[in-house]
Amino acid sequence: MSQTIRSRFGIYITSLAGASLILLSACSWGVPSESVGRKVLENAAAKEGVYRVNSFTKTNGVLDPSGTTYQLEFEAEVECKKVNREPYSSSGVFNYTFPLIEPGSLYVSCEEVGKKQRLKDVLRFQKTEKGWRGRDGEVY
Repeated sequence: MSQTIRSRFGIYITSLAGASLILLSACSWGVPSESVGRKVLENAAAKEGVYRVNSFTKTNGVLDPSGTTYQLEFEAEVECKKVNREPYSSSGVFNYTFPLIEPGSLYVSCEEVGKKQRLKDVLRFQKTEKGWRGRDGEVY
């Protein structure tokens, strides 16, 4: 085999390997990860000051057919930082403090500081030009 053919063959193999790596990377980074889901939940907990996220596990994910909305299913353990028993304030307004996920999601009341609870819910993300926008308004 001549030097020119070996050189061209090497360039071809290197290009093919690079293209494969890019495609594989795009597949694995194409949707919000477990760490992104945890960050969204932690942002919600920090904003409200009622809970701390002790653990977070992504259990599944669903990308809609158009590729613009992603639902990240999760289970998490949260720990109460302050008492928040009532879903309604004294003025009669719904006190939707946690989780900041979607209206209609499970309301978690906190009856005592230090109480741990398990959540099983869904976070929704919207595709933007710069990444995925979470419920907290941040783009990941």
